[in-house]
Amino acid sequence: MTMIKINKTVLIILALVCSFSFYNAQVLLQENFTNAFNPSAAGWITQNESSSIGVRASWFQGDSTSFPAYNGLADDYFAANYENLNNVGDISNWLITPTVTIYNGAVLEFATRTANVLGLGIVFAPDRLQVRMSTAGVTSSVALNSGPTSVGTFTDVLLDINPNLTTNVASAVNNGTVNGYPLTWTVYSLQISGVTGTVTGKFAFRYFVTNGGNNGANSTYIGIDAVKYSLPCGSTLQSYTTCAGITTTLTAQDGLPATTYSWNTGATSSSIIVNPSATTVYSLFSGVNGGLCPNVPTSTITIGSNLSVNFSASSTTICQGNALTISALSAGSSYLWSNGATSSAINVTPAATTIYTLGVSSGSCIGNNSITITVDPLPVLTATFSPACIGNSVTILAGGATTYTFLNSTTNPQTIPCPTVAQSYYIYVSGTNSLGCSNTNSVTFAVNANPTVTATTPNAIVCINSAISLFAQGANSYSWSGAATSTNSSFTYTNGSVPANLTFSVVGTDLNGCSATAVKTVTVSDCTAIENTFTNASELLVFPNPFMDKINISGVSGGIELYNAMGQKIISTNIIENGVVNTSEISKGLYVLKVYSNHGKLLNSIKLIKY
Repeated sequence: MTMIKINKTVLIILALVCSFSFYNAQVLLQENFTNAFNPSAAGWITQNESSSIGVRASWFQGDSTSFPAYNGLADDYFAANYENLNNVGDISNWLITPTVTIYNGAVLEFATRTANVLGLGIVFAPDRLQVRMSTAGVTSSVALNSGPTSVGTFTDVLLDINPNLTTNVASAVNNGTVNGYPLTWTVYSLQISGVTGTVTGKFAFRYFVTNGGNNGANSTYIGIDAVKYSLPCGSTLQSYTTCAGITTTLTAQDGLPATTYSWNTGATSSSIIVNPSATTVYSLFSGVNGGLCPNVPTSTITIGSNLSVNFSASSTTICQGNALTISALSAGSSYLWSNGATSSAINVTPAATTIYTLGVSSGSCIGNNSITITVDPLPVLTATFSPACIGNSVTILAGGATTYTFLNSTTNPQTIPCPTVAQSYYIYVSGTNSLGCSNTNSVTFAVNANPTVTATTPNAIVCINSAISLFAQGANSYSWSGAATSTNSSFTYTNGSVPANLTFSVVGTDLNGCSATAVKTVTVSDCTAIENTFTNASELLVFPNPFMDKINISGVSGGIELYNAMGQKIISTNIIENGVVNTSEISKGLYVLKVYSNHGKLLNSIKLIKY
């Protein structure tokens, strides 16, 4: 007798069974677990990855004292239970199918249930079953030896029954399932999808219960039966009534990508074109993987009197996304269009050039005809931009069409003033291509702030025939003009022999293409005269000018300060009536001498030259 954990009590279970839904199919794998089932001999694999292996090391033959099998004899099913684990922990017990070819549209069916006692209100420990798929071919069962959390290459979960481990309550009123594992045999049908091409692999039934085992809160007893993996053989054909001399296309419907076809005409494609002179029956034999589907659909082409079919359409050429109406000009009692419509007129919005075929019948007379609706593409609009900078304008050049409209203007390229705030803006542009199709797009462009460009020089006043050093910063590239030209951020210019005010202008451009201008003026002096800013000290005498190693000062008592051309104080001293300032250690250049009274009042400011 199989032990079933029900509040740690052993009960004998009775069961009801239901029947499979049968459909026309090509069966690739079928297993009913007939007693005694030998997994390895049948190409199946059992592998227990539980926390610790219990007295039942793997899946085992079902026991009718727990519940009878879904079909066949009472013990003809396979089971797993809480005894797969020793004591308490996580159960992960795998039952893996033989290697099969996996197709999109193929169907995996099986029946499963857990224990049930009608009318007793017994609370069972909850069970759980996962159905997983591997497309790793014959190596699908590799890399499972890592404990209860390992899934190896079985990464695709096709079904998870009772993932939340909800407890069932069996009763005479409701002997089904209350948010938990099925209490009666229940058939699951899983259709395969998402497989690219034709691959080989395996399916796995994983009895996966956490906190299971004899001392755990979960796991009781489950069985699986009637496992079948098959390919639907659903190819169908339509029959037609047509006129002599009219060709008809017969197309197999509902086949799989891997389906092969063989017509009684000898053709092996999914569709054939026929033109029988008399009523003819066409048969189609189809199958997958070398096997034939049991059904053989037929199509009867009945030949009647010719009926001329003509069309009326607003146009046979439209732009993508537009709609039009196609009407049949031939009177008939019934209509059948290639898109399935049965009215005399259809409204269509084809995404690409499409052929619409219409079959018309009137009594025993039928006819058909086709009309091609050409779909012209919409223009794919593009746009390029000139640098967009505050205070300037931006030029937008549209592409991808023949004519354009910007803000009610048809000029291309379009030049618009830049806004005064640096941020992103957009403008709508419409374009029409040479085919007369139009499209609209939103063009986004960024307005960038202008750089802050500065021009500096160490000496705002220089002597004739001396060098002027100029520096620009704040941008990425530069262009000097005015008294001298250069494309460097800094350069040295040697002025002439005539006193003058020289103006240097520099345009700086940043990485966004935005520019700004800075101007620097330098005074060129002959440096031969004393320039008195103040006349308070009329007896003040400063000589010589230009000077070399000393400066003589007389006619004043107070403080003396000497500044270089950069405004730095380099000498500070006091004199009484007369004094001499030693200048042997300072370099040649322009200087300013400031004379103060004993009370700190500035009496005079004099420009001096050392040569």
